[in-house]
Formats: sequence, structure tokens, C-alpha cells
Amino acid sequence: MSEWISLSFELSRNTPLYGGGQAPLHLKHVKSPACGDSCEVSEVMIQNHWGTHFDCPAHFFPDGRRVGDYSVAELIFTRVQWLEIPLSEGRLIEIADLEGRLDSKTDLLLIKTGFERFRENADQYGARGPGLSEAACLYLRKFTNLRAIGFDFVSLSSFLNRDEGRKAHRAILSNDGRAPILVVEDMKLSELRGEIEELHLVPLRVEGLDSAPCTVLARVSR
Repeated sequence: MSEWISLSFELSRNTPLYGGGQAPLHLKHVKSPACGDSCEVSEVMIQNHWGTHFDCPAHFFPDGRRVGDYSVAELIFTRVQWLEIPLSEGRLIEIADLEGRLDSKTDLLLIKTGFERFRENADQYGARGPGLSEAACLYLRKFTNLRAIGFDFVSLSSFLNRDEGRKAHRAILSNDGRAPILVVEDMKLSELRGEIEELHLVPLRVEGLDSAPCTVLARVSR
């Protein structure tokens, strides 16, 4: 038996921002039946690297692919693997955390650290979160079937080690003869149980945008 679940967070004014604090969500009601209009219409302004979203190569490389360059088929994954790697504040995932644990057929890797439990504390979650090292990202690039990774903390780059975070982003998103790996940040993984049979990344498609917020839908066996 299987069911579809969401592995992404709803955007709200409480959504934490990388570096601490809460990102501005500007919501303006343009029309409302309460004001005599026939229907409700709103304007929404958000940042694209905020909440559950994925980084495309163009985030660090101007000539890299942007969110609109990915077809629907490229954002469907059927060989999903997830690992539990408990992490504390500022701790970086290293090769030793991954070595010997990845299936060579995996097309999307989820890393469940438990750091999601601090998400209601925007400063702790955004400014003192864990991350991945450059070495770990280069190690992941060796898995030729791996097309995306995702995790339950705010960014691949720990705000406590931003220089290493920039190197890690470049390592995993670069087009150096190997296909870049998409990075899905700030995922909702606390309720993840069982095997993921299929996973869909559904981004907000805006022409010219480097990366975008997304809905993550997974069919999970129970």
C-alpha cells in the first residue's frame, strides 16, 4: 500500500531565512468580496531562495541551467534513497558520513538530520544550521545516476562556515563534464517513513529565474 505525501513546507510569514530572521512575505489583497468585489485576488511577493526550494546551476554560474530549463520528466525521480545523519549546529556532512551508504542507482538522495525540529526558532535554524562540505559534494558527483539531493536544514551552506558553503555549492552545481546535481533545501522530512517509490519536484516557473520555491510530492510505501 502506498500514499502521496508532501515533503515541502507551506510558505508563511514565519518561514525562516538563511542567516536568521524571517523572510518578508508581502501579501496584498487586490480584490475581495468583503470590499464589494466579485472575487478575491491577491498579490504575493517572495524571495526565490526561501522555504522549500531548489538551487539550479545558475544560482552560482551565470551560464548554468535555470529553473525553466528543466522539463517535467527531469524532475521526476524513481530511485529515491534517504539516509539518517543526525547533525548538530554548524556540523558539516563529510565523506565519512556518506561512504559505503549510497546505492549507485540512486537518482535522488534525501538526508534526514533531525535539524528540522529547530525550524520554529528562525535564528537558530537559519544562522546556526549544518551544511555539506566541498569534499562531500565532490564525492556525490562521482555517482553518475544522482541528479538531486535534498535535506531538512536551511541551506547546503552553513551560515557558520560560508566560505566552505560557497565552495560546496560550486562543487555540486558546476558543469565540469559531469551533470550538475540539483539541491533541494529546507525540506519537511520529519514524517518520512518507509520507501519512496516516486518523487516529483514541482517548481514555481518564472521566466529567467535562477532557482525557485517548489512543492515536493512523494509516493511512499507504508
